[in-house]
Amino acid sequence: MTAPTPYLRLPGTAREALTFYGDVFGCGVQLHTLDEFNRTDGPPDAVAHGYLVDGPVTLYASDATGDEPSFRCEGMMLSLLGTDTPSNLRRGSHAHRRTARSSPP
Repeated sequence: MTAPTPYLRLPGTAREALTFYGDVFGCGVQLHTLDEFNRTDGPPDAVAHGYLVDGPVTLYASDATGDEPSFRCEGMMLSLLGTDTPSNLRRGSHAHRRTARSSPP
């Protein structure tokens, strides 16, 4: 890995978010639950660690548990230039814009 990689702690939406972005970028999703990690600090089916697999971008996420703050951001953009073909980037951008108007994962 040669670049910074986002690792987001989400408010119980890691599974939904990673599945969404896996669909957008046409890649797989790997999810591991708190139960699999023998953790008891949240619901057993909460995501302890998840990530995109074999896609043009790298993204990690988990569900925030206990006193962990969940990810909040305003005014940030990430550039995907050069990560995939222009047609795939346009497809992903259009899919994200359609859902971002309501409530992104």
